[in-house]
Amino acid sequence: MRSPLPPHHLRTLLLATLLGCNLLPMTANAGLQEGAMAYVAGDQATALREFEPLAFQGVREAIKGVSYLVDDGYIGALYVLGAVFESGNFGNADIVEAYKWYSKGADKGDARAQYALGRLVETGKHGSADVEEAYRLYSKAADQGHAEASAAQKRLAPTVTAIEKKRADDYAAAERKRAQEEAAAIKREQQRLTQWRKKLQIGDDTHCGPIVDIRRPMFKVALIAQIQGFGSESWLKEAELFTPEYGCRNVNGRLSTQ
Repeated sequence: MRSPLPPHHLRTLLLATLLGCNLLPMTANAGLQEGAMAYVAGDQATALREFEPLAFQGVREAIKGVSYLVDDGYIGALYVLGAVFESGNFGNADIVEAYKWYSKGADKGDARAQYALGRLVETGKHGSADVEEAYRLYSKAADQGHAEASAAQKRLAPTVTAIEKKRADDYAAAERKRAQEEAAAIKREQQRLTQWRKKLQIGDDTHCGPIVDIRRPMFKVALIAQIQGFGSESWLKEAELFTPEYGCRNVNGRLSTQ
């Protein structure tokens, strides 16, 4: 849509094009002329105000004027261009293009674009419906005084609150389930170790090395590796013994698992 011509040539071309639209109704022609004159003078706000209603009616020259304002970086024109694509007054409605231009305007903080984008997001016209994202967009527009966005924000507030509560409840339930599963796994492991310890004999491997002597509840273990602070053997209580995969290390002067 961007023209290769520099901005001053765009202004000259636009003025010549619009002022020559004698086949249009008088009111439309007057609006185009006012918009064109404002555009040439660099008054983008007035130019958009004149072009916008005509663009919504599908007047080609007004849409061209809006597109030039977009090319010049005028933020308010992004919403108008999006609305033209959504309405289909200039041909078939194109929600993808509407979403693109609304998004550009919303990202730059335009309240009308934020509200319009919120509508598309809430209704799922472009992708899956997302009430929370729509609420966020409505809230941004409402903060700028957009009345319709404020009403939409209030309308969605109970739904969003319910969604957030369900998410919190689901998270809490998942955490409870995780804690229960973890506790059950610990209990199973403790039971396994208890049965394993009851059957220990000289020569069996432990987390620190093989058992070389037994004087229950004490077990002498030949350390399989040099551990700082310990000799080649050490006595451990039965409850301090673990299967080899646990590994062995010195923790505050005591042999413990890795």
